[in-house]
Amino acid sequence: MESQVDHELSIEEDLVEVDEHNMIHGSVKRYRVRKEGIWHRASYIYVMNSKGELCIHLRKMTKDFCPGYWDLCAGGCIQYGETDHENAKRELEEEYGIKGYELEFVSSFKYADDKNKCWGSVFFVSHSGKIIIQEEEIDEYRWVSLEDIQNEYIDDPDVKVTPDSSYILKTMKEHYSHLFTSKGKKKTVIK
Repeated sequence: MESQVDHELSIEEDLVEVDEHNMIHGSVKRYRVRKEGIWHRASYIYVMNSKGELCIHLRKMTKDFCPGYWDLCAGGCIQYGETDHENAKRELEEEYGIKGYELEFVSSFKYADDKNKCWGSVFFVSHSGKIIIQEEEIDEYRWVSLEDIQNEYIDDPDVKVTPDSSYILKTMKEHYSHLFTSKGKKKTVIK
């Protein structure tokens, strides 16, 4: 479980502040991003195994955004001074224990609702190996088919799914469907 000290350090992190057009304005404390609805950047890393299943996880109740929700990808807020790619690699290793893979950049997406305003850099990686969850942030993980994600998570009103990861997955399926075919699955080790 995340300690009070870890939680306090987390909310004091300096994140990249951007405007609604994704232009950097400087740094902003994490707690202000949530409290004041400030535009920021985040990474979203969708992990698919050789069976065509995505790795999804249940967020801890201590998370400042969507506690207790299912998240359809790894990722997180981009810290000030960190590139989108550096953040994605770091988050993937911290949350799922995956390292040594090249991340395929898919696109940047603008997402806004009443709790979250961000520009997300979306990455995709094929991985069928072991997942080692970050126990401070994640309760459990599952490998789930795209069909079951839609039917058993997104469409089920009793299941809470992070709205940003759901929106981005829907957009990816519509505009980047090649990622979800056997042709799109590749594993490239970083040298």
